[in-house]
Amino acid sequence: MNPSMKVSLNPEAQRFVESQVRSGTFSSADELVDEAVQRMKLETELELDDDTAAAINRAEEQIDRAQGIDFDQFAAQWRKKLAAG
Repeated sequence: MNPSMKVSLNPEAQRFVESQVRSGTFSSADELVDEAVQRMKLETELELDDDTAAAINRAEEQIDRAQGIDFDQFAAQWRKKLAAG
């Protein structure tokens, strides 16, 4: 791979990159692109199997029907179960 690869961005993407560098979020455009590529790699490595995706969908449907519980409430119930053995 050529370490001095050139990439062309559309004007909107170019403005975004420049604003991120100006704000100090990234020290350079190269750093931003490296971070973006690493995130994309992680996303592709974290693909869900069908069963996991279905479980997530069921959970989201329960939340939509107001059948979810607050995390603190869940954690307290889980701690109680663990303490009971």
